[in-house]
Amino acid sequence: MVSVKNKIMLLVMFLLVSSIILVGLFLGTRPIVDVTGNVVINTPLKYDGFIQNFYSIGIATFVLLIFISLFIVHMLIKPLDKVIIGTQLVTEGDLSQKIDKQSNDEFGRLVESFNKMVSKLKAEKRYGKKVKGIASKERIKKELIIESMGDGVIVTDSANKIIVFNKSAEDIFDINASKAIGKHILQLKKYGLNNLYIDPDTLTTNINNINLEKNKKNSSKKCNFRDDCLEFEIKPLNKIITAIVSPVLDNNSTRTTITTTTSTSKNNNNNNLVFSGAVCIIRDITKQRRTENMKTEFLSTVSHELRTPLTNIKGYTSLLNSGKFGDINYRQSKALKIIIDQSDVLVELIDNMLDISKLESDDMKLNKTSVSLKQCLTECNTIELAKKQRIKIKINIPKNIPLIVVDKQKLIQVLNHIIDNSIKFIGNGDMITISAKKIINSTKKKEKFIEITILDNGKGIKKQDLDTVFDKFYQAEEHMVRTKGGSGLGLPIVKKILEAFGGKISIKSKLNQGTTISFTLPV
Repeated sequence: MVSVKNKIMLLVMFLLVSSIILVGLFLGTRPIVDVTGNVVINTPLKYDGFIQNFYSIGIATFVLLIFISLFIVHMLIKPLDKVIIGTQLVTEGDLSQKIDKQSNDEFGRLVESFNKMVSKLKAEKRYGKKVKGIASKERIKKELIIESMGDGVIVTDSANKIIVFNKSAEDIFDINASKAIGKHILQLKKYGLNNLYIDPDTLTTNINNINLEKNKKNSSKKCNFRDDCLEFEIKPLNKIITAIVSPVLDNNSTRTTITTTTSTSKNNNNNNLVFSGAVCIIRDITKQRRTENMKTEFLSTVSHELRTPLTNIKGYTSLLNSGKFGDINYRQSKALKIIIDQSDVLVELIDNMLDISKLESDDMKLNKTSVSLKQCLTECNTIELAKKQRIKIKINIPKNIPLIVVDKQKLIQVLNHIIDNSIKFIGNGDMITISAKKIINSTKKKEKFIEITILDNGKGIKKQDLDTVFDKFYQAEEHMVRTKGGSGLGLPIVKKILEAFGGKISIKSKLNQGTTISFTLPV
C-alpha cells in the first residue's frame, strides 16, 4: 500500500513532468534566434498539424490534469474530513461515531486511532455512570446513617459555618436544620451552639493530643463516656449536653496554617496542617444527670440517717463487751465482737458513700499542702494489715522524688483504697510493689508530675472488666477470686480524688498474672 507521502510525491512528479512537456511543446512553436537577434530556425517543430492544434491539446491536457489533481487531493483529504467531523461530534458528546477504514496508510491509521479513542470514551462513560451511581448510593447511605443516628451530629467548615445538622441535633437544640445550616456557630449562642466553637489559634501544637483549650475552660466538667469530651448546660432549654468536638486538619489547602508536631516522627519535623472544619457528636444527658443527682442526694441522706444509729449500736456494744453493764461470758464476748466488726464495715461503707456523694457534688473540701510521699506511705494502715497477712510489701521511692501538692489525708485514703484492693485479690506470700518516678508533660514542658505505681502478682482482672473497675459498686464476677468483700466504691473514690488533685489514673491487668495501677500527681 502506497503511503500518503509517496502519493503526494507521485502527484508532484506527474505535474512536474506534464509541465515540462507542455513548456517544451510551447517552445517548439517559437523561432530560435542567436545572440544578435537573427532568426536561426524559424520553426523547430515541422509538424504543422500538431502545431496548429497545440493550444487545443494543451488546454485539454491542463484541464485533465486539474481534474486528476482534484480527485487525488479529494481521496487524500476525505478521511481527514471524516476525522475532523467525527472529532467535533465527539466533543459535543456524541459517542456513536465510527469511521470506516478504507486504507492502511497514515490516514487509515489515524481513522483506526480515532475509532479506538471513541471506544475507550464509551467504556469510560459507562464506567463513570456506574461509579457515579455507586457514589450517589454511598452518599445517600451516609446521609441516611447520619440522619438516623441517636446522637446529634454537627459538621462545620473551615469558617465555622454549619454544613451538616441531623435530626437528633434538631431535637437536642430545639432548632430546625434549615435555620442552622449556613450559619456561623457563634450566631446560635442562644441555643448553646457557641460551646462547640473552635478557634484554630487555640489548638494545641501536638497533633496526637489535640485539645480545645478555650472550650474546656467554658465547660463545667468532663463527661463520663469519654475523657476528652465537653459537658455544658443550656440554661434557656434547661438541658445538660455532652459533646465530642474533633477538629478536621488538612495538609492540602491554602487556608490558614497550623503548625503541628508528630511525636512519632523520626526526625521530629513540623507538619503544616490547616483547620478545615470540625465534627461534633452531641448527646443529651439531662435525664442521666438528674437521675445521678437524685441518687447522690438519696445516698447522702441515707448515709447521714444510718450513721447516727450505727454509732450508737457500736458504742453500746463496746460498753457491753467491756463489762460495764455486768459480767459476760466468752461466747457473749465473741458475739459482741462480731457486732462491733460488722458495725465497722457498715461505718466504712457509709463513709465511702458520703465521700463519693461529696466528690460528685463538688462539696469535698481539699486542704492542699506540699507533702512527702514516703511520709504518707508510713501512715497507711493497709501496709501494716498486709504485713499481718504475710503479704510482702516492697517500696521503691527514689530519694530525689520532690514534694507533691495534695491533701495529705485524701492521698493516704487513695493509697489505702488501692493497697486494700490489691490485698483482696492476693494471698499469703504474694507481693505488692510500690514505686514512684518523676515525669514531664510532653506537650507542656513546664508541667511536672509524680507517677506512682502499685503492682501486685495476684489473680488479675479480665480484659473486658478493665473498663468498669472505676464504676460505682463494681464487683468482680468471680466472687471466689476475692478473699475479702468490699463495697465497690474504693476505686471510684480514688479516681474522683485524683481528678480533684489534677491527676489521672490507669489500670493494667492480666488474668492470673497480676494488676498494675498507676496514677499521677502534680509536683
